[in-house]
Amino acid sequence: MQTVVKKCWLCHKTFEVMEDEEYDHICPYGCYEKEADQHEGNDACGDEVKKGDYILIHNGETILESNAIDYLVDILGAERKVAGEN
Repeated sequence: MQTVVKKCWLCHKTFEVMEDEEYDHICPYGCYEKEADQHEGNDACGDEVKKGDYILIHNGETILESNAIDYLVDILGAERKVAGEN
């Protein structure tokens, strides 16, 4: 069986795990990485997250990929502009 390199979402250290443990493992540095299905529920914008959705993780928050712009503008305060216009 092959190994894959993983990066812990909490401590950001990399380590190798067996390929069949890629989505279900414990960080060897003492951090517990969430299993893929633990992201189900609601994202930071309040929309439902279901298994198979594309998500982003930012500072521990789950964000649906389709809500990335809303998250940046509404929650983080980014300013949305049109290039070339004042």
